[in-house]
Amino acid sequence: MEIEKKFRIIGITGLYLSNASLRITLINLENGQGEETPSVLTMDKQTAMHRGLPYSIDEVGELLTCIITAIPYEGYLQAKTDVLFIESLSKEERVTPYYTTDPPVRHTRTIHTLTLATSSVHPHNLPCPDYHLTLALQKEEYRECKKLLPQMIFKVAFKP
Repeated sequence: MEIEKKFRIIGITGLYLSNASLRITLINLENGQGEETPSVLTMDKQTAMHRGLPYSIDEVGELLTCIITAIPYEGYLQAKTDVLFIESLSKEERVTPYYTTDPPVRHTRTIHTLTLATSSVHPHNLPCPDYHLTLALQKEEYRECKKLLPQMIFKVAFKP
């Protein structure tokens, strides 16, 4: 299974940490709910340049495509690479009544969200790179994620 999502870069911040000097904040463009949970990528300059990620404040506002691919989990050593683990998979139903019409009506909206993060099994306080991605899913993508085996993880790639 492969999911491709577009993000807008809303912030690039410098950090004063020994192993991570950059934090890139993103929002998922396909969310459309108005209450986006930002995604955060934390890494050093070398990692950002190697992955083709922006390292300049001039890149704020630009688009970034994230491609995640489901792969089987093969153990601790694999967790040290750019893989993401499922933090949560949720389905939320929001019901909004509208009293401005006669008779009043109710609007129901279903929101599917996949939250992924890097492993917390690292020798450092802050792993590098450290990714926390929140993806708005379509109904079919949500169904595919629910069918995944518990041993599945996601390989992540980025392109401008």
